[in-house]
Amino acid sequence: MKVMMRVLIGIAAAFATCTLASEYASAIVVDDVKVTILSDMVPGRRTHAEWGFAAFVEVKSGGVTRHILFDTGGMADTVVKNAKIIKTLTGELAIDFAKFQNGEVDIVLSHNHSDHTSGLMTLLDTYPKAFGLIHVGPGIFAPRRSCKAFDAERNCVSLVDGEKNSMVGVKAAFIQKYGESEFQRRFVVHEKFEAIAAGVYVTGAIPRVTSEDNNAGNNFALYNANGPSPYDRVAEEISLAVVTPNGPVVITGCAHAGIINTLTAVRDNLKSTSVDALIGGLHLLAHKTDELKWTAANLSAFTVKHFIASHCTGLERLAFLRAHVAGMQEDTAVFGAVETSYSYSKGISHPEPSITKPIEK
Repeated sequence: MKVMMRVLIGIAAAFATCTLASEYASAIVVDDVKVTILSDMVPGRRTHAEWGFAAFVEVKSGGVTRHILFDTGGMADTVVKNAKIIKTLTGELAIDFAKFQNGEVDIVLSHNHSDHTSGLMTLLDTYPKAFGLIHVGPGIFAPRRSCKAFDAERNCVSLVDGEKNSMVGVKAAFIQKYGESEFQRRFVVHEKFEAIAAGVYVTGAIPRVTSEDNNAGNNFALYNANGPSPYDRVAEEISLAVVTPNGPVVITGCAHAGIINTLTAVRDNLKSTSVDALIGGLHLLAHKTDELKWTAANLSAFTVKHFIASHCTGLERLAFLRAHVAGMQEDTAVFGAVETSYSYSKGISHPEPSITKPIEK
């Protein structure tokens, strides 16, 4: 049986014309991956900045390129506008959603917060043929309320009226326009770590194996009309992992699940010994020194080769991590901006001019 499994794995890899790296067991390794930031706190050249996040992911594997939009920005039209501004050296659009006509672009929504989901319906309306499946974590549509006060068990004792989950409205708008059956077909809920393409994985709901609490400023509760409303720990949050020969490229929205918990889930499922690139928000902006020291010490164990700190990470927190995480340097650990990109083949690229580009040696 074991011999047969090895044969089947080998056939699958050959069929995809990808190679296998021994440290990843049966995980397919992609030929290249490029991640371009479309929504972030720092603008690129003439692009729009905001409190939000979105990144366009291009995965090349076996002569085929897969396209994924990870999160959709904090305002309705930021991603649409920025995609129309960013151009190549030849003057062509670097990301042209209009060219996709058969639902070739999948969407991954990391969690329910509006700074990651507000652009979804605008994108679907503007490019009705471009987008295919929408990958989410379990519980992303659960009703939330703001909370005035929590008890010792972190149950809300004073709810504020009014829905605080943007995805409740997104669901209603989607169903109104496209119908319930299309909603059921397009939105794919991932309970666990699993592949969405060759060499491309979503984490599913991330196990909270450490005491990390990356929810500072979150005063939401999961609404329960018949009993206590528990503190909202954003249990549905998912991240993306793309397997390269140098380790996975991990993309996270806010790391409300904890970045150490997130990387642990990736490591345990892919059996990886290092991280080629970590891209996205880490939600460290309210962390104090002791919490940052704990994060830095544990992050050092993952051998992160490249780091693009975006959105809710915090500029000063990036500076702290550079000083305390083993191996992090100015040219390989940078703050992200709209148009900043990372590829396995070329490394980190910055928009020109850029206020985030490291000082040249």
